[in-house]
Amino acid sequence: MDSVLTLYLINNGSAEINPVMDYFLSINIISFVIAKYSMTGMSLVFLINHHSSKILGAQTKYIIDLCALIYFVVICYEVLLILCF
Repeated sequence: MDSVLTLYLINNGSAEINPVMDYFLSINIISFVIAKYSMTGMSLVFLINHHSSKILGAQTKYIIDLCALIYFVVICYEVLLILCF
């Protein structure tokens, strides 16, 4: 959902502020989508494989929840941008 909304916003005058994703977007849309899903997927696999570990002093399950919350907030923000502008 994040990539679809990001592409919609970019096609309507917004800019990608993440320099890594902006680089992949400058190559082409397919590279952008593959990079976004790959980075998200690899991060999720890493966190799930280390579900009983502590990362930065926090249980990994809480980090997974935090990441999900951040993605939710980003998607809500993107939807708000689309609706308001």
